[in-house]
Amino acid sequence: MHYAGDDAAAGMDTWKALRAKCYGLSDNRLQVTKKLHATDACGPDFRRECAAVARSLDVPITTHLAESQCKVDTVAARFDGRTLGEYLDWLDLLTRDLLAARCISSTDDGLRLGPRVAPPC
Repeated sequence: MHYAGDDAAAGMDTWKALRAKCYGLSDNRLQVTKKLHATDACGPDFRRECAAVARSLDVPITTHLAESQCKVDTVAARFDGRTLGEYLDWLDLLTRDLLAARCISSTDDGLRLGPRVAPPC
């Protein structure tokens, strides 16, 4: 596969090609998910687009949620004081198809938000 750098469209095409190549292998035990890097690394529009593609293909979405206080502070500064959970909820990403990793700096209130039912594809 080719690394496309900051070209979001090329990156999405590469991901779709990888998923198509791996789909159905090992009796569907091998799956390609849609991984979004840390909450401060991708903008809202790109996150929504990735989630829409993942949901249309019925694959999970993964992201690093709160791996450091710096990332928590960055998202709050950029998005009207939102916590990371509130930010993902605002993007309609805090759903059952999201796997959040590295939740080290999550708050109790942020964790209480919990997932909502994923919207239908």
